[in-house]
Amino acid sequence: MQLEHVQSQIADLYALAQFAAAIVGLLTILIPVLRHLGCFEALAWLTHSLAIPNHVPLWVHRLVSVACDPMQLFEPAMAMADEVCLDPPQPEAVLVPGLVNTGNSCFLNAVLQSLSSLPSLHAYLQENQKDADDLPMTDALHKTIRLLAKPLYRRSSFRPYAIVRAMDGQRRVVNREQQDAQELFQLVAGRLDQEHTTHAKRAITDGMALLTKDAPSVSKIRPAVPHPIPDTPLTGLLASRLSCMECNYTEAIRHFSFNNIQLNLPNTYTATLDACLQQYISLERLDDAACRRCSMRYTQRRLTDQIERLQAKAKRTKKEIRKREILTALVELDRRCRLLENRLQTNRFQETLEEDAWLERHVSRSTKQVMFAKPPKVLCLHLIRSAFAASGALFKNQCQVLFPEVLDLAPYTTSGTLSTHPTQPMSIPTRTTKPIRYRLMSMVVHFGGHNFGHYVAFKRRIVPQRCHCQRCGSGERCETWEDDADELWYRISDTKVDLCSLDTVLQNNPYMLLYERIDEDETKSPGSGPVEQSASTTAEFADEEDKEEEEECLLTSEQSEALDIANALMMLDKDAAAGRRESLWSEDANRLPLMSY
Repeated sequence: MQLEHVQSQIADLYALAQFAAAIVGLLTILIPVLRHLGCFEALAWLTHSLAIPNHVPLWVHRLVSVACDPMQLFEPAMAMADEVCLDPPQPEAVLVPGLVNTGNSCFLNAVLQSLSSLPSLHAYLQENQKDADDLPMTDALHKTIRLLAKPLYRRSSFRPYAIVRAMDGQRRVVNREQQDAQELFQLVAGRLDQEHTTHAKRAITDGMALLTKDAPSVSKIRPAVPHPIPDTPLTGLLASRLSCMECNYTEAIRHFSFNNIQLNLPNTYTATLDACLQQYISLERLDDAACRRCSMRYTQRRLTDQIERLQAKAKRTKKEIRKREILTALVELDRRCRLLENRLQTNRFQETLEEDAWLERHVSRSTKQVMFAKPPKVLCLHLIRSAFAASGALFKNQCQVLFPEVLDLAPYTTSGTLSTHPTQPMSIPTRTTKPIRYRLMSMVVHFGGHNFGHYVAFKRRIVPQRCHCQRCGSGERCETWEDDADELWYRISDTKVDLCSLDTVLQNNPYMLLYERIDEDETKSPGSGPVEQSASTTAEFADEEDKEEEEECLLTSEQSEALDIANALMMLDKDAAAGRRESLWSEDANRLPLMSY
């Protein structure tokens, strides 16, 4: 009897499972149909009810984590607050919050921790939050990095729910699979740029709407945008130059924006960051680039040859109809030849006219170079560590990169003397070139191999000096941040937060480096000593500067063209976004990410 009772229970369970499967199958068929009906909104509760079982594993995981760490019960009070207060900390509050690894999310935690030590990013997010309401990524990132920078007395951690919700549409990146930190950084920076553009267009639209009203409303345009919208601190501008080595023609310098720079690593044991940057801006020789001037000259020669052949053919032709056709073709070819001759004589190579349709493309040897035209406030350097072995397998390049605390970016920018010669750099620094200094603020390190590993963040301790939340009621526009007097750093691995020194940071092998630009009015920076120039040094170079000024008065044709290109540097060419510089040190495998757990 007992066996029969068990069999009957199994049969009942099987029947119940069949009934549930039938209901699910029926709903799968009906829901797409009901979406097109007006009554679907009234049945929305049914969809939410069916989604409840999907949240059960998350609730169980939450209960287990709380049982292991009861202090997480206080997490919602801090992480779920609408506004984060940054009261001036006491000397004993030297810790900062960590982030819980919800499953292969160390790449997310490391990037967020690195961003939280950037005062210029704090100021930008605070400023944009005042002017815009519908900026999900701006609001979420502002709240998260304020939480991560808040000094604490005890160890604490929370989950970055706000960022995950803001990236709800990016399921490929924000999931439980192994991901890459650089991809996430690029996603966050791209969303900030997108929201910044939307905000700027909205401000212009509001102003144009007031202009279309009556005359007294024109005075309201200024309050619509109380102050200029700041640029995203993560975004800068690169300049790209393409020069022909056969005719020495240089096209107009093109510009495109960037939010991180990908640096290739050599297959050596060690390398310096300066060497990687020097390789990034080095001249690249191209054998398949088309030159506008060479194409015009080549087309003109072809047209001249065709005209001579048709003239000889017209002399031999006796039929009037055929001769008339040849003469008509000669007139058209002569018109085209004269147009090209006029454009060549007036140096109008970049104009796009109707004759470009029949312009023959001529490939010539050229050089290409990329340099920094407008350095960003926050410079993110991504060191590509994916490489190919001799067998074709992928592996992680373990090259030890030596990097400084203070980086001078001036040698890699267009702030020097411009040159249009194809074998010379686009810009050559001079003695009068001012340094463009950056201070290391945070770093992401990857431990492990190419297909697995773990991300750890190192960040400088920054201390808030003034809070601008509603409770504090500060009259300043935004908070002020200062570096820690003891030069303390944090080593953060998810929820584990430890103090460390700058020497410890410089000994690690970086995957991402985040530098922040030092203001020009700062006369001293950590690790670099005072920035000053003695009177004797100034007197030494006085005569040389006078000689350089006299030489600059004698402008050659190339220097005149360099001045024209200098004016072009002030203009943003958005059509050059595809002009990304290819790698010289390694293959296309360098674009593959490093995975984490």
